[in-house]
Amino acid sequence: MSGGNQQKLVVGRELSGDPDLVVLENPTRGLDIHAASDVRARIERARDSGAGVVVHSSDLDELLDVADRVLVVFSGRVREVPRNRDLVGGAIVGVE
Repeated sequence: MSGGNQQKLVVGRELSGDPDLVVLENPTRGLDIHAASDVRARIERARDSGAGVVVHSSDLDELLDVADRVLVVFSGRVREVPRNRDLVGGAIVGVE
């Protein structure tokens, strides 16, 4: 199996049992656009069914697509940032 198929298999397996909490690290990295869309849909279904979902991603667009809230950690401080591309991008590099 390719890495992308392995990744889809793991995400599908972990989300199939109605988990209470899902923690994902770069869930769509390396996937083609269709596979990434499927993974995002599964994440949204888990969220909509009541699961707590925490996503850490280096893809800002992905975060803004799936996030209800965005928390940024910079220099040991955690702060909530409005779901705005410019504000989140600035917070990532330390702009107040």
